[in-house]
Amino acid sequence: MIRAQVLAAALTALLTAACDGLGHAGERPAGTRQVELTVPLDFVSSMGNQATAIQLVAAIVDGGVGLLVHASPAVDPTAQRLLIGYFPVADSFVPLVQASGPGGGSAAGKMLARIRFADGRGNTASLVPRGDHDLDLGTPLFEGSAMTPASSWLSVDDSHDPLLVIDSDGDGTSDLVDTDDDGDSTPDAADTDVDGDGRLDLQQSLAALQDEDADGIPDPLE
Repeated sequence: MIRAQVLAAALTALLTAACDGLGHAGERPAGTRQVELTVPLDFVSSMGNQATAIQLVAAIVDGGVGLLVHASPAVDPTAQRLLIGYFPVADSFVPLVQASGPGGGSAAGKMLARIRFADGRGNTASLVPRGDHDLDLGTPLFEGSAMTPASSWLSVDDSHDPLLVIDSDGDGTSDLVDTDDDGDSTPDAADTDVDGDGRLDLQQSLAALQDEDADGIPDPLE
């Protein structure tokens, strides 16, 4: 019975997303790039008996006061683990995996795991710079549990790091190894807008969103 409900929800989500100019997995919508990720088996297992349709999301945070969500079609992860979405090339975004939002389209749902990757400076990052390159995030390493999303992470391996194929200043050096991604003469280590999109990186992070109960999960994604 639970599986039937899940599959029905996923089918509804797919039909809904097909009407969304950014979410559907058919012909590429203008002004978008394809982003794909395969959720690992241990992520699916961590969902336990609470199986639900899931989506890959591009979360676009605006100055800590707003959140715009673009989501891939929803799938039943026990039947399909590949998530494919088409997201705007003009916006930097934070990728995450969520339980399908209302109606299964591009709406905020319950966050299940955040996604991170090496930033080229010995740390990790979660903000994917704007750009028109398609991105294959591979099958990330899963840490934590989807049941406790505040500490649930999908870590992308270096061979699928989005910064490896993005070149924000077009100088021929990828952002992963460039020490000045936007070419503004301010080293990335001291730059508050590393990709040069005109917006402070901290104000584009999930941490900039309201979290009234301080549980580590932004209120719009609970």
